[in-house]
Amino acid sequence: MWSQWVVIGTKRTVWTKRTSRGLRLFLIVGILACQIAAFPLRVEFQIEDAQLLGAVSTVFRDVNNELERIFNFSLRVRITVRLGDRASSRLGFVQMGEDEYVVVLSAAEAFHRTLRHELMHVYLDAWARRGGIHVPLWIHEGFANWFESVAGYRTTDLIFSGWPPIDPLKFQNYPKGDRLNSYYVYITDLFLTLDSRIGFRDHLIELLDLVERGNTWKDAFSQMLGEDFAAFYRHWWWKASLLGFLGWAMLWMVWLAGPFVLGVLLIKRGRLKKGCDVSSEELEELEKAFGERYWEKEDE
Repeated sequence: MWSQWVVIGTKRTVWTKRTSRGLRLFLIVGILACQIAAFPLRVEFQIEDAQLLGAVSTVFRDVNNELERIFNFSLRVRITVRLGDRASSRLGFVQMGEDEYVVVLSAAEAFHRTLRHELMHVYLDAWARRGGIHVPLWIHEGFANWFESVAGYRTTDLIFSGWPPIDPLKFQNYPKGDRLNSYYVYITDLFLTLDSRIGFRDHLIELLDLVERGNTWKDAFSQMLGEDFAAFYRHWWWKASLLGFLGWAMLWMVWLAGPFVLGVLLIKRGRLKKGCDVSSEELEELEKAFGERYWEKEDE
């Protein structure tokens, strides 16, 4: 019986040591998990300039906090922010992956606009991945340009957006060439108009909730607007197209009237007023071209 007690005691002692080690490991893993849960967003800035790094990180934090309030959730992803090619025609872009995003700032001087635009893309994509929801191009760019415009940058100059007009809902991929600029103008104006009716800052969550329940984006907008989205869109598109046509017509009027106005100015400038001083040689050349004493005939 004694030997049995010793064996049992020894077994209990060994088990206690293993438990102690396991408990310490469990606590370490738990602490790390709590830290990850407390700070789910991991951000890396690949910017060497200290002053620019400070400015970008500050704006990033402010924009991220703003989007957290709008979407009502925190990102649990890794984001890398780096500088891109300054010669690029784009101000910036975002590369999207599974729980990892790379935000590229091509024009450092416009980073505040670019961060707002690209981080909206990140939040929309992260939200869509959670529920397996498809976000079409016009939704992605519409919200990104709307959120960018909140910073004071607006691309709503429809009058000089080019002709023919752009129908942003028809594009599955980005337009090419000059039409891309027109596309951004039209999609921005559309979502600014929607925002004036819905108020995305306070009610975007409601819109997203409708989509999560199975509504299409157009149906969700219809419920938020209180009217059929198709009717709303037709009214907006004809108004936007009219502004675009007026701008196109104004440019053509200027182009056509330009040569006429220039010709009149040249004629007036070329006339010799009566009594002006010219040399005899110059007067002889003028009379050969226009006839003798041509200025008297003009007065008659």
